[in-house]
Amino acid sequence: MSDGRLKGWKQIAEHLGVSPGTAMRWSRRPGFPVIRAGEHGSVYALPQALEAWLANADERPDDPDLNPDAEAPDVADRPGIEDRTWLSGPLRAVRARPRAVLGVAAGLAMVAILAVAVSRIETGGPARPVADAALTASYLEARADWAERSPASLARATEKFRLMISQHPDYHPAFTGLADAYILSCEFDDADRDAAFAAARAAVTTALALAPGDADANRVAGFLEYWTHRDLARARPYFERAARARPDDYLIHLWYGNALIDGGRVSEGAEHLRRAVILAPDSPAVLTDYAIALWQAGDRPAALQRLAAVERRFPTHSAAPGAAALFHLQAGDVAAYLAASRRWASLIRATPQLERLDREQAAYDAGGAPAALKLMSTAPALETSFWHGGNLPAAIAAARLGDRSALLERLRDVSVRRENWRDLDFPAGAFEPWRDDPELKPLLDAVFGRA
Repeated sequence: MSDGRLKGWKQIAEHLGVSPGTAMRWSRRPGFPVIRAGEHGSVYALPQALEAWLANADERPDDPDLNPDAEAPDVADRPGIEDRTWLSGPLRAVRARPRAVLGVAAGLAMVAILAVAVSRIETGGPARPVADAALTASYLEARADWAERSPASLARATEKFRLMISQHPDYHPAFTGLADAYILSCEFDDADRDAAFAAARAAVTTALALAPGDADANRVAGFLEYWTHRDLARARPYFERAARARPDDYLIHLWYGNALIDGGRVSEGAEHLRRAVILAPDSPAVLTDYAIALWQAGDRPAALQRLAAVERRFPTHSAAPGAAALFHLQAGDVAAYLAASRRWASLIRATPQLERLDREQAAYDAGGAPAALKLMSTAPALETSFWHGGNLPAAIAAARLGDRSALLERLRDVSVRRENWRDLDFPAGAFEPWRDDPELKPLLDAVFGRA
């Protein structure tokens, strides 16, 4: 093809040296960089993106777990980067099979102010080349939607980035922007974590193939490597490359700092977070995440004070009350948990969450904290929940009550749903009394990624 794209499964398969059916089966693997262009769903891929995917695959693409004899599904029926159902609802395709979402410590690091690809961003990033003024304007508009951080704005950003990709398949900032939009969907649109991460990986794989040294692409890749595998050795090269390319980008320091702290490099991580605060003192994301770091370090009063300050300064920022709610629950302050959770649910306009809170508040009014905790520990998990109304707070409630049977039942449900709380370090302490229980220990180890 004149523009370098491989169009259709036949050309993609020929480039890979396999049959079209095998190429379609491989496309089920995380990060496979196939794109659907236009309204009629033709698929294409960039040769360098396919080669980068092959080089970085965790396992051989012909892994027998893929069931090579199975009939490949129509790609239009499969959610992902190439499926337009991601854009309706919004992002309803990723909600079909909810799992545990990105945790507070990592998820809050997703929040960011506008970062543009063509001019100096707020934190001092250098200019980047652009194709033309119209494309530049479209990119800036999509990044503005991304920075708004609402379900509707993320759907708009996703649509705009994908349109740019279909029209300009060699424009790497659009692929990175799309990856950022998918990542934020976990935090601000209740998206399924695993599906969102897979789509983000597909987009950033292509971005890196087009621009290996791009700061944003390496930032996103580092984030995905760490919070998918919980492995600093895999993530560090990407973060380091991003920091070298743009040393005054607060978001790079924020995401890198969170990974380092979670990975046990507390001093090094705290230094990156302090750098982020200096670079972006008016970013609610940075201030919220710094408060989370304080909580994990054991300075709980200071953490809650800082979260309250963020709420006062940024009353429409949902992450601060969302984090505060779960911190209060872990500490056993059910009244404060209910109040903060309601502020969070009101900000994201989540009717099922508000209805859930009405039930919990009624139980609290009737029987105090024990009654509310009992209801939380036994109520079915909300189908689109992540931190609130899901298995995590229910398990914390059961642990607070000392109800082993309720905790066991909840953790078994977690196992069936294949949830993971690998990136949720802060609540692990709530379950310490059960660490030696022969039935509970393996379930806790599995969900926290310690198995």
